[in-house]
Amino acid sequence: MKTKLLVQGETGCQCKPKLFRKLWCVSVLALAMALPVSAFCQTTWAGGGTQNSPGSWLNGTWSPSGPPSASSNVTIGSGYVTLDTISTATVSSLTLDNNGTLFAQPAAYNIGSNSLTVTNTLTVGDASSGQLSLVTNGYCDNAPGSCYPVNPLYTPVTNTLTSGSGVIGNSLGSTGYVSIGGNGEVWTINSGNLEVGNAGAGLLTLGGGATVNVTNGSICVGCSGGSGTVVVTGGGSLGSASSSINIGVNGTGNVTVSNGGVLSSGTGPTPAGTIMIGTGGIVTADGGTLEGAVVNNGSLDPSTAITIEGSYAQGPGGILTFDVLSAGQYGSIDVTGNPATVTLDSGSTIDIDFLNGYTPPNGYQTTFNFFTGASGGITNDATVLFTGLPLGDTFGVNLTNGKFELTINPGDPVPESGTWVLLLTALIAMAAFAGCRKRSILPNLVI
Repeated sequence: MKTKLLVQGETGCQCKPKLFRKLWCVSVLALAMALPVSAFCQTTWAGGGTQNSPGSWLNGTWSPSGPPSASSNVTIGSGYVTLDTISTATVSSLTLDNNGTLFAQPAAYNIGSNSLTVTNTLTVGDASSGQLSLVTNGYCDNAPGSCYPVNPLYTPVTNTLTSGSGVIGNSLGSTGYVSIGGNGEVWTINSGNLEVGNAGAGLLTLGGGATVNVTNGSICVGCSGGSGTVVVTGGGSLGSASSSINIGVNGTGNVTVSNGGVLSSGTGPTPAGTIMIGTGGIVTADGGTLEGAVVNNGSLDPSTAITIEGSYAQGPGGILTFDVLSAGQYGSIDVTGNPATVTLDSGSTIDIDFLNGYTPPNGYQTTFNFFTGASGGITNDATVLFTGLPLGDTFGVNLTNGKFELTINPGDPVPESGTWVLLLTALIAMAAFAGCRKRSILPNLVI
């Protein structure tokens, strides 16, 4: 006997039971194959929360219910979530978007150390805005310095984060904020790249001894036309162990290294990686260290003494700015390690700025060592510009023994009406001495 099956919403539809079951199974299988893997095990935060009253990762409201598991693709699309009650957690992927915020410790909690593992990609700011804050001394709100300190009587904790890859500001119109630091926090990216400003806008702030280490990939600041900003300070460290760091190569990148901060590419006593400053890149350094082969096609501004462990090369269009505040306070670069070379190509510029009205005193010879170390030698074809040097002063340049040494002999100063930029017509004696050499090492000097 044949069975008649009526399908809801239709009439007169007949099929054999076995055939129907087969068609149904085939349809479900086809739909499953068409769906992305992320459609399964999707876990979304539904607990809201505010800055002063955040939701709990372990005990908050998720959809579906229960805290995320190791197979969960987690989205925090709005609200504030804190890792206040867990010691370890593992998820497949994590996206913070639509003003979603995850942080390790609000100002009102005293917790043990937390460890969060994201097996695949951690995305902060996918289509709109997201924020991640692993800051021991309180919660930081979207910008360096906007932190709410924790009670000093609380026990310091250390938070660790591991992810396969990391993206901060993932698409046009998105904005991602990541703050890490306070008690030696660590973010390890163990299989992919770190992208800060990938088509969108990204901000990464490291301080308090925090470390971000990319073990098997590269670091990009300003990627795919995006805008990236990185601040490494207070003993913080940002490094790629196996590849390069690209700043403003395919977008706009702005990196500040200060107060003992380290920017490192490669491993070993002499890092073998490259720190590439592209035409859209600006690096400002104040007492920090750059480890690797630094190639500057953009702008480098060492406002005080910094160290480059490796080498320094400046391509056409690259600008190196030395700020001079006094005879004993000015920017300089100590080039150490191996090969410890300095190469300044034709078409590049060294800009020496005398700031805050400082000029070398009359009657005294003043010497500035802008490059030191450089045991591998200095090759210079750059144009040297002076800003704020009184007309009438004379000067000499020495490029020996690994130094770029500038000596100022003040004359009768002429009141300035702005920045003097004139071609150098002196140094005849030094030019005559160098004329016996096949190639002069004197720079092109402009005041």
